[in-house]
Amino acid sequence: MIDSQKNNKNNNSNNNISNNENDDFKMNQDKNYENELILNSKQLLEQIKNIKNINQQLKFIRICWIDVSNKIRTKAINIDWILNHEPKLIHVTITNVCMALLSFQDTVTKEALISEKFGEVFLIPTTKLINNNNIDDNNNSNNKTISTSSPLQPSDNNNNNNNNNNNNNNETSNTPIRTIIEKTLSEKTIITKTERTTTTSSSSSSSSLNLLGKKLNILPYSPTHIQMFGDFFNIDKESKKLKPWSLCPRNALQRAIDKLKNRFGIILKGSFEEEFYLIKKDNCSSNSTSTLLNSINKLDNGTFASYHSLDCYGDIIEKITNALNDQGLPIEQLLSESGSGQFEITIDYTDIMEACDRHIIVRQTIHSVASINGYIATFIPKPFDNIAGSGCHVHLSLWDINTNENLTPDPNGLCGISLTNQYFIGGLLKHSKSLTALFNTTSNSFDRLKPFCWSGCNISWGLNNKESIIRIPSSPFSETNGCSNFEIKTIDHTSNPYLAMAGVIHAGFDGIKNSISPPPPTSLYDQSKLNNQAIPSSVEEAIQCLKDNDYLCTNIGKDISNAFIHVKLAENEILKKLSIDDQRLKLLELY
Repeated sequence: MIDSQKNNKNNNSNNNISNNENDDFKMNQDKNYENELILNSKQLLEQIKNIKNINQQLKFIRICWIDVSNKIRTKAINIDWILNHEPKLIHVTITNVCMALLSFQDTVTKEALISEKFGEVFLIPTTKLINNNNIDDNNNSNNKTISTSSPLQPSDNNNNNNNNNNNNNNETSNTPIRTIIEKTLSEKTIITKTERTTTTSSSSSSSSLNLLGKKLNILPYSPTHIQMFGDFFNIDKESKKLKPWSLCPRNALQRAIDKLKNRFGIILKGSFEEEFYLIKKDNCSSNSTSTLLNSINKLDNGTFASYHSLDCYGDIIEKITNALNDQGLPIEQLLSESGSGQFEITIDYTDIMEACDRHIIVRQTIHSVASINGYIATFIPKPFDNIAGSGCHVHLSLWDINTNENLTPDPNGLCGISLTNQYFIGGLLKHSKSLTALFNTTSNSFDRLKPFCWSGCNISWGLNNKESIIRIPSSPFSETNGCSNFEIKTIDHTSNPYLAMAGVIHAGFDGIKNSISPPPPTSLYDQSKLNNQAIPSSVEEAIQCLKDNDYLCTNIGKDISNAFIHVKLAENEILKKLSIDDQRLKLLELY
């Protein structure tokens, strides 16, 4: 991943810390969410009306959630039903056992439940009400890239000769629906600069609020469907009002974000490296992963950064990247990885909640586009023996909420990072064994986490060190400007990103609050000489470390920590009864 998380001038970064909240800061459970949710829903309804008028083919809105095992689930509401009934609150109802289900079979883990009674929770589309004064002029889509390759159908090379003849006639049809809709919505709803200058302070009232059109994500591979992420709410027994559900992973991350922001005035930004394999479906009838690998090698026996691999898979890769672009995801890099048929795509960094949303969209899009075009995409950590595994290393940086200044770089600091960020890393290293349970959630994960595999299995940190759990990437300007971000190496795609990042924030918070200095950094390739500790070597060991860590479990949320622990233990008991090869085949399409 390019070291592109912007270096801003950073004088003593500790001076940016404010102590305006007590140590026991918690999300205000007395807040009246209901009125805000209803107001958001009204705004969403108006956007749906506008979009439906523009594009009559739209049929459903998918509201999706990610369970504790990182399985993407969704329910879809018929758009015509919404327009006919105009519900007070757009939502879907989900059983209250939804966070106690195993990832590969819908079996309820009783120990993960917080109630013995049947109940319902309410998944409400995540919307973002903003003041028009804060709308960026760049939200209109006049400059958006137009796709030239549809992800909806497999390629037909025979059609290439006809493309030039039809360009003029098909200009509109080739434009992504998202581009057309955002352009129209921006004309309808975004206030001009001239209008902004005349807006008074009263513009912060509900009459001046708008829902960003970009939140209504039309799926390019299923163009009659819009998708939105949802947050879970349930009914508070005392107030009879809606409140955030304690088993919602997004709510857990939001509480962590609020805690770091309110206590220290800091927010976390980041981006994931998305590593995955592409396998032709024709070869997936095999009952062994070794046979699958042989079939991949016949197509591509490439190596790291191989141009040949990009060419061999050029058609499907183009369809995948077009589908990501059409959803507004800014691609930073594309490369082939060390394994045959293995690739990495990185997306530009952003606020950590949106980074997690993007991370899910990338996996969902790659899975869907690959499947439509005759491939299986798999993100499992170790699909094959003796060949590179797939991680989703996350690059992170700390930012001042008031000045939008990157607090991570300091050219005079250890490894080019600020003292504040060193403390944050100190907290991560302190809690790294417990965090491993959140980062690496299946036995397959630990097949990847081996020495000399650049997976970061050593509890250490260092400049450019791919063997350490925390790596500080350098750039051409590190010596003069410092290093702009730090990387967590061990994390993989079996992790729920919202829970993983909640754990990261709480661990880093502990480091800043208690000024936990990390041990001396190392750039040694062979760390066996340093007598460093290693991360846990199994699911059971990692889960036990998390269970014993009252600080993390309490701050992430006792209910959701308990659900996660028991679901992962139950899954592990089932997988342990299978051979390694059968485990991999079971997980191959799940992740």
